[in-house]
Amino acid sequence: MNACSRGQLEAAKEIHKSGGDVHIKQEDGTTCLYMASYNNRLYVVQWLLEVIKVDPTEAIDTGTTPLFMACQEGHINIVTELLKHENIRQSIN
Repeated sequence: MNACSRGQLEAAKEIHKSGGDVHIKQEDGTTCLYMASYNNRLYVVQWLLEVIKVDPTEAIDTGTTPLFMACQEGHINIVTELLKHENIRQSIN
């Protein structure tokens, strides 16, 4: 999760390749996608969505989603990327 949060895409790929779980959640439900969205890590977000196929609608324990967090933080590039995902579109219609 730290590699995703810090935008270290190559490190995240290596961790995943060697068996690390990029679907891991912290105690509060925080995911790699949530942290990458919060920290404006576009390439990590793209990789998680396109290659790993994580669920972009998955919320943490408080109900906050990666899309909400990206909006709140003003990360327009992340918002744009998340809105490309089919499930996001369906959830905001």
